[in-house]
Amino acid sequence: MNNLVFNINFLKRVLSSLFLIFIAFLSLLSNNYILISVLLILICILTYEWVNITENVNNKIIIFTRSLINIFIFLLSLFNIMWSVLFILLITIINITSKNHPKVKSLYIHFGPFYICFPLIFLYSLNLEIVNGHLIVIWCLLVVWFTDTFAYIGGSIFKGKKLLPKISPNKTFSGAISGLLGGILISILTFMYLEYDILNSILLGLLVSIVAQIGDLFESYIKRIHFIKDSSNLIPGHGGMLDRLDSSLPVFCFVFIIYKLFV
Repeated sequence: MNNLVFNINFLKRVLSSLFLIFIAFLSLLSNNYILISVLLILICILTYEWVNITENVNNKIIIFTRSLINIFIFLLSLFNIMWSVLFILLITIINITSKNHPKVKSLYIHFGPFYICFPLIFLYSLNLEIVNGHLIVIWCLLVVWFTDTFAYIGGSIFKGKKLLPKISPNKTFSGAISGLLGGILISILTFMYLEYDILNSILLGLLVSIVAQIGDLFESYIKRIHFIKDSSNLIPGHGGMLDRLDSSLPVFCFVFIIYKLFV
């Protein structure tokens, strides 16, 4: 029975991942207008799911308003990222100061635009501003996907001691290590194909895989403290789009910063 459940869940994850990979590659290899359109749709979906987690409401006005704000933040970045930074800081300050007794969990509501918008802004910037930037984004996605897949397979097969049971009860040390190996493996294969330095592929693959797993744990923590299992039921085998991209979002930020600092 356990093997059957494992096979069914794994099949769902693979099929949904292949569909998302197809959409991602198609968007990255198409013109900017298609990529922007896909990212704007993604912002609306992620905003809905973030509201679902942090506010636990299905208020269409709230969701619509927050989606418009996040869309505006992204569109401002097309002119200059600093405009997005200033606007998002202004919105955050207004939200925080407008409440007399803000709850601790309200901080996660205010954190939403940062968490959703900036990774997608950095993804777009990597793809647009850098020569062969689409290859960098594809490499990021491959490392994240292989990390997630190998972690799932390794954890299911080897099991063992739990990693952080209070945050994510299903994750194990064996799964985390398997995920690191998967991330490094695809990074090496990608760099070999592109004829880049292999040592850099190992280091960068390791770092991105670590960031991806931290991102996964962070989203699990957010859901845990808000008593939510999945951000939505959009993707079979994964839950919501946020559950699928929780590892990718911090990776885009990390790679963008690394590139700006060292390249």
